[in-house]
Amino acid sequence: MARRSKFAIDFNQDKKTVARLVLKDLLRKHPRGASGKLGKNDYNWDRTPHQCRRDAAAREGVGIWCGYTEDQIVELFISTAAPIHSACALRNAIEKEWYREQYPNKTEEEIQDCYYYVPDATMTRRLYRIESRLRAVKREIAERGRPGIYRIDTGYRSSFSDVPFYVWANSSSEAKGQFETLTKPLLVAADSKFSMEDHVNVRQNTEHFDLQQDALLEYSQQTINEMGNLENRLQTKIAELTAQLEGLQGIKEMVTSMAVQSITSNI
Repeated sequence: MARRSKFAIDFNQDKKTVARLVLKDLLRKHPRGASGKLGKNDYNWDRTPHQCRRDAAAREGVGIWCGYTEDQIVELFISTAAPIHSACALRNAIEKEWYREQYPNKTEEEIQDCYYYVPDATMTRRLYRIESRLRAVKREIAERGRPGIYRIDTGYRSSFSDVPFYVWANSSSEAKGQFETLTKPLLVAADSKFSMEDHVNVRQNTEHFDLQQDALLEYSQQTINEMGNLENRLQTKIAELTAQLEGLQGIKEMVTSMAVQSITSNI
């Protein structure tokens, strides 16, 4: 049995503690990864590598994102429930790590309460390293998507441009396929200005990551509510057009009657 590294991270700890340990590792030029066993030779010669070599990840049983899986990075830094989600939280966490390095004898309580000026160059360099690695994961997710809820907008060409549509899917391509097959034909039939060739926008926000299929019911209600609002606007517009039409017909009859009276009075 392989010997466990003293740098290995136990993901069964409190999530905030795990996030701090992973952040500390990702601040290294060549992170050790979840197993704690990755080294310089397990990375390519990039200035700030975003991934370790795939053979090294397979050897250690870790993810390719500097030794962490996409799920681990999302859970700790990207999802809305992540311990270090916002830019402000990320900056504060990096500052605290610098404090720990500079004052190793201080307790965690003292670290949380203290404030020291972090040199600008140090903060810029560390923040760039972390953000560039997180952006690489986010780009991958943006291109492929994750299992969860997707929002689809039909765009300005459609009369339903104000109505958001939602589907549950494993990827963005699957979400688009569902919409193109099931919903788009109905919209085309109801809207003469919209066609099957028109582009639709498929997107997934971080709060939609990893939601279960039953969450679709809540989002579908938003679609129903917006369609109800659209229906009310159309009913109001119909009433206005009906009033205009009736007024036009009344004027038309009056003009016709006046013309007839003018002709008969001259006979």
